[in-house]
Amino acid sequence: MICITAVRMAAWRAVAVGATVCFLAACSADGGATLGVPSATVATAPPQTTTTNPYAIPEVIDAAYVNRVLAGLDAATSEVIRLVVTTRSIPPESIERLQAIYSEPALFQLRLDLFQDDLRRQLGGYKPNPGANATTVIELLSTTTTCVFAKVSRDASAVAIAPDPRFSIKWIAMKPFPSANRAYNDTGWGLIYEGFERDLTAPRVNPCDAA
Repeated sequence: MICITAVRMAAWRAVAVGATVCFLAACSADGGATLGVPSATVATAPPQTTTTNPYAIPEVIDAAYVNRVLAGLDAATSEVIRLVVTTRSIPPESIERLQAIYSEPALFQLRLDLFQDDLRRQLGGYKPNPGANATTVIELLSTTTTCVFAKVSRDASAVAIAPDPRFSIKWIAMKPFPSANRAYNDTGWGLIYEGFERDLTAPRVNPCDAA
């Protein structure tokens, strides 16, 4: 069981401000070398290929790495949005996908509630064939190998018919999420905070410190 402090619950509730009408708008975003041709009489081994994990946590976490993870999380979220929009419901698979993205149960439940609100409003504002949000780092506020907190910009134009620009700036915090279903989220990270305070500003407490 997870103990949730009043401070963290207040922060999560703040995410929903301005978001209850539409989840997507308010809370919802290397050249090669050429080798000489060997002599026909010389046997050569096939080239070795190596696969690197683009989400492996580096020693120094920079904006480029965080943007790569955010792009992966945006892609994972887009699958949930498409399921909800095409089925006009919240099928079990969409719940499993959300659970693989939001590692904090309270934040997962908030996201689920926002989708339910959107369905009650007949999914007004969503494009009929939504794409993916595009979330990019504006500023890294704290970075460790166990938690990242950043100010971000989210472009929802691929998802929303007319995204509200007031909600394009938000704050996210994410932690490694090794137990996530990699079929639905292969980044290895899960979101623990996503949004803003009631006045659309940064959370009063760093979510990584409150985690």
